[in-house]
Amino acid sequence: MPLITRAEIAAELKVTPRTIQNLEKRGLPFSKVGDSPRYDLPEVRLWLKQSPFGRVVTDLLKMTAPERKALREILDAIDQTQAKG
Repeated sequence: MPLITRAEIAAELKVTPRTIQNLEKRGLPFSKVGDSPRYDLPEVRLWLKQSPFGRVVTDLLKMTAPERKALREILDAIDQTQAKG
């Protein structure tokens, strides 16, 4: 299977390209073609199944938009509480 672009992998996983970029920092496998990242879809799917972080992402992808929004609000509240010390 040919390598695909960030936009293509984002569409395949139903997330934003920014989310893919964040996942790269957490171990999402990719290759560079010139300056552009490229992804092997089967390798990414395997990472999502096997990596502890990938499994969390997989669970999040199964959530509905309202569930993700509620989770984000909870996490933001935790961040604000921790920032206040």
